[in-house]
Amino acid sequence: MLGKQSAKRSFTLVEVVVVLALVSIVGTIIVSMLVPSSNMFRVLTTRIETKMKADQVMKILVSQVRFSQELEISADEALLLLDPEKRKLYSEDGKIYMYDDGKTKGLYDDDFYNGYSVELWTEKLEDNLLKIDCTVTLTGDESISYTLTTAVECYNTQIIAGEEGNILSYIWQQ
Repeated sequence: MLGKQSAKRSFTLVEVVVVLALVSIVGTIIVSMLVPSSNMFRVLTTRIETKMKADQVMKILVSQVRFSQELEISADEALLLLDPEKRKLYSEDGKIYMYDDGKTKGLYDDDFYNGYSVELWTEKLEDNLLKIDCTVTLTGDESISYTLTTAVECYNTQIIAGEEGNILSYIWQQ
């Protein structure tokens, strides 16, 4: 029995190399299909987050302005120093600020702005009708930006002073 060869079967080096080549080709095809879909998911998620931030800012802006009195719009920063009893909402350096009771504070904490900038622009449409634009942009990627525009009727203000700007000054009655 020593002279008989065993019936063991093994793979040749050529067969192993062919299998490895086929596995790497199939793996490359799968990865090349997953990477674009992963990037698209990231872009869509970022756009949704940008829209949600714009919606959140706009809700606060509308709630503040709708029932305000003596509303004034300006792009002149001197308005921030006038009438300390008036509340002021304004955008500066990609953030929204509120001046109230002699103090300025960010409308949101820094986590809200993480990677984003928010700009506010208002325009008087009629005597007591105001157009508000809120633009949220991904910092470093101008292609991902969302602008939300709404018209707000100011119930307690007969005539809005000023024409357009990024600063709103008003008396707030709670």
